[in-house]
Amino acid sequence: MAGVVALCATTGCSSEPERSAAKFCSTYHSEKAKFQAKYTPMESSSPKDLGGVLTNLMMGFQSLGDGTVIFTKLDKVAPDDIEPDVKAVLDSWKGMQDTMGDEAANAFNPGGLIGTMFKGMLASIESQGSWNRVGDYIQTHCGNQ
Repeated sequence: MAGVVALCATTGCSSEPERSAAKFCSTYHSEKAKFQAKYTPMESSSPKDLGGVLTNLMMGFQSLGDGTVIFTKLDKVAPDDIEPDVKAVLDSWKGMQDTMGDEAANAFNPGGLIGTMFKGMLASIESQGSWNRVGDYIQTHCGNQ
């Protein structure tokens, strides 16, 4: 037990994930690869019937939930200089999901649908700077893999 305490004292054991550019980029590339493997359609699986179209539609909705997971993971490891923007992107992403649900609920209520669409546009505009800064951070620190 004393060895574990000594090791933790010298290496900084913590339950918190490391916040660094390297950890952020590693998480980004790993999650991007998993997302692309799951959602990049294969040439031979293009929808040729209603079942294929519905499958692709359901996969599209599922990908939105996976986007939330990815941004949550990135927010946990984002360095202090970019974390507020990653958090804003995560909040924006969640807001877009909420708005999509509201749009579906208001599909037959034109007044409600217009208000919901306007709400979604405002949230997107408000977070645009954060989206740009996160994209720039990824380009600068993570490269293209």
